[in-house]
Amino acid sequence: MGHFTQNWCDFTLRAAIVAGLIMLALLAGGCALVMPDRIHYVAKPPDQSMARCDIDDQAEATDRILGIALSGGGSRAAVFGASTLEALSEHGVLGQVSHISSVSGGSLVGSYFLAHPPACEETATREARQACWQSYFPDFKLKMRVSYQTGMFLRNAQPSRFSSPTRRATSLQEEFDKHFLDGKAFGDLGLDPVLLINATSYDETRRFVFSNACLAAGPADSSSGSNADAGKRYRIMAEAALAERALQAFTFSRPECIRPTPGNLPVSLAVVSSASFPPAIGPVSLEVPSGCVGGQPEWWHLGDGGIIENAGTDSLEEVILRRLTDGEPRLKSALILSVDAGARFDPDELKSRKNFRMYTDPGLTGLVVDSPRVRGQAYHDIFWDELADELAKEGIGYEKITFQHSQAMLDELPGSCVGKISSVGAIRDRLPEIPTEFGIDECDADLLEMAAHQLVHDTLDEETVRRLRSEGLSIHAGQDCALSD
Repeated sequence: MGHFTQNWCDFTLRAAIVAGLIMLALLAGGCALVMPDRIHYVAKPPDQSMARCDIDDQAEATDRILGIALSGGGSRAAVFGASTLEALSEHGVLGQVSHISSVSGGSLVGSYFLAHPPACEETATREARQACWQSYFPDFKLKMRVSYQTGMFLRNAQPSRFSSPTRRATSLQEEFDKHFLDGKAFGDLGLDPVLLINATSYDETRRFVFSNACLAAGPADSSSGSNADAGKRYRIMAEAALAERALQAFTFSRPECIRPTPGNLPVSLAVVSSASFPPAIGPVSLEVPSGCVGGQPEWWHLGDGGIIENAGTDSLEEVILRRLTDGEPRLKSALILSVDAGARFDPDELKSRKNFRMYTDPGLTGLVVDSPRVRGQAYHDIFWDELADELAKEGIGYEKITFQHSQAMLDELPGSCVGKISSVGAIRDRLPEIPTEFGIDECDADLLEMAAHQLVHDTLDEETVRRLRSEGLSIHAGQDCALSD
């Protein structure tokens, strides 16, 4: 009995201390602890199309698309994405990119590239361009390694923030601005390449895309093609896909008014929208007029783009589909480089686990959204395989090359991993297990950088370089490639 009494006293004392701390917090924060979520931004799109739309129309007239898709995956995706861009620059690819599409962690990479545009392609010689790229990437990669999560948690200590998921998103937005976006808005970005930052619209249950250019809205105009082109199967397939509302991006445009993302909307708000995963962070809310010219306000609720499609390729594919249905298609070739740091789950490994605790293993929570996504990807691949065959019959090239971080076969241990990883086999096991938080260990970051360079240089081998050159791209051969530059 005495033991029970002592335990009860101890419990009562602990409860009193906790209650006292809660009361002190309430007194210090007042009503801030129960403050409602907030509307982050009142967006006021222009009533009419702006000059950016006309410039984008000129860009859309080009006959080749080279798009880079940067997947979600927190700092893992950010570090892997920046390192992959560096490796691609060594092959002369970046100066030819027309579109960059990004999700979540990949949006840090895409937004940095547009907010701090390199001038490397303006230099006269290849040697000068390579030297320019070599000086550009060290700070770029360093910014992708910053622990934004730590900074966000410190900002969330404010009583007005930690009780509100949308206010916590503000903390992450402020960290992005502090370290590399510097408060830049979409009007501050250049127009080349086109940037597509992907989020999810919970209201529309489809992709939401922020962009520095104007994006078409609604189904394709089936009357815009010539009679000879209208009956071609590739066009019929493209029009059918674009007729599905769920496959169309939701943007600031309407079918009756094509508009860009408002020029004064912060880029950091788009990035944090792309990365917000409720209930931990977000959703992010925008207040927007309901019509092309004013109208009653409506509220858009946006979150992590990876919920619908984590690789970031869907928006690039929509660009291709719209080009194929736009009057007389001038498209000669389309190449998508998919930089994928997304999760890959091994069914046999999962079924070997007796305890399956998603609430204690953050890596497993991805299964909640990955299960329906895998099913959708199967239908997607069937469609694009058939469409690629139809395009080939018309002499239009389409190809997608994927750099998947977990597929790298590293056989070297970086110095930062000494004492942490014991063997080459353990290196390969570690890659898919690197966390997707917005903070990263130095060893993990070094592994991802090595993986990115290995994958790019191994993929852009002699045969691939020759094929891409035949499609009109100027790709440099790697050091081990016998093909002359």
